[in-house]
Amino acid sequence: MLRLPWSRSATRRLFVLLLLVVAVLLRAGKLSEFRPSELDEKSWLMVGVSLFDTGVPSAWTIYDEVYGPAGALFGPVVKPYLDHPPLFSLFVGGWAYLLGENNPENFHWGLVRWPMIGIALASILVTFLFVRRVFGVAQALLTLSAFVFFPSHIIASRIIAPEHLIGLFVILGLYLYAVYEQTERRRVRLLSVVFLSLLCGTALLLKLSGIVVPAMLILMACYRRRMRLAFGLTIAAGASVLIFAGYGYYYNWDLFIDLLVAHRNRAQSFSHFWTLFTGLDVGHFGFFDPSIIVGLIGALSLAARRRLEGKGLYLFAPLLVFSFLFLYIAPWEAYGWYKYAIYPLIAVGLGYVFRQLYQERIVFLILLLPLLSMMLQHSEILDNQSDRRIMIIVYYALAVWPLLFRNRFLQTKPVFVSLLIHLFFFEAVWALRVLGRALPL
Repeated sequence: MLRLPWSRSATRRLFVLLLLVVAVLLRAGKLSEFRPSELDEKSWLMVGVSLFDTGVPSAWTIYDEVYGPAGALFGPVVKPYLDHPPLFSLFVGGWAYLLGENNPENFHWGLVRWPMIGIALASILVTFLFVRRVFGVAQALLTLSAFVFFPSHIIASRIIAPEHLIGLFVILGLYLYAVYEQTERRRVRLLSVVFLSLLCGTALLLKLSGIVVPAMLILMACYRRRMRLAFGLTIAAGASVLIFAGYGYYYNWDLFIDLLVAHRNRAQSFSHFWTLFTGLDVGHFGFFDPSIIVGLIGALSLAARRRLEGKGLYLFAPLLVFSFLFLYIAPWEAYGWYKYAIYPLIAVGLGYVFRQLYQERIVFLILLLPLLSMMLQHSEILDNQSDRRIMIIVYYALAVWPLLFRNRFLQTKPVFVSLLIHLFFFEAVWALRVLGRALPL
């Protein structure tokens, strides 16, 4: 009998490819219809389009008191618009400009959102590569699966916001730093330093909150006593500050300084830090996704389990920097899109929880079973409360039975895989239902 050559690695590659295809299919639907934060999205697009079209950034602003009578909230367009750095707007606005989409009152949302789908796919893939390099193949595959079906990411990834790109920069920075540390090849290390410097030199030009990227990388380099690397990354980050300052000076220095002061004077409260756990919305579209909580707990558990001299630093550094950023910003409104930047870290945490369960660390059932039950309810597959309660009983019984009565017919790992498949199915159904009910604002 002729046998075709096949291997476990080929199976894994096929599995990864299939998951990436599913990720695109889940995120590419309802691009035109789902517009919960349309006004904010238009601002990012308008700045980029106007820069390519006229050379002067223009958009709506919330800082009407800085611009004067011309700048009412989402009213007349202000020019020059200097509320934020221009790089992200040039990226998404440039795409819209190439497509001829330069009318903010009539954007074809099904077209202008495609760069966000590209960012989402890149974030998922780089997160997989990072976890595979640092924590192993098995955990990487579970992380990939968790990220593909992560409901908040399925819904939010289509929203035009720079935090998605900042999140990609965060996980890409962690991956590149891992490559730099774990390789002995001089050329690879040099390329890693070059790309790390590029990340540090451009992240702040996406949005001021992009400062988390150089901050976490410099923190990691200093902790490892790699002072030359830390100095080089500091220089790159400083260059981005000078570029942004030059951008403001070129258009209107006084207005630029006034806007920086206005950013600093926004109302804040440290207590709003905890909306990370309670305000589980995605911008102006609110819904309760418990995956965020489970993922954050998982990421913290992974960072705590490994010593900081080892792999735990890769999660400790970004989480510490993000905690400072969220406390410093702490806006009165819910964080919304501010959380997008930590979605890759949440996916890593989810993958860790699932990996621990696969290794029969049963304490993590306390996270999985409530998550599964809530996703069952969110999916609305069972409308009757009694039916949902019966399913919860079944899930808990399936989870506990092999722990109490070990036998060959019902073992822990197959039961866990079955529960995980149910979870992913419910997550996908819920996300698609949410998108199906979405109406343009």
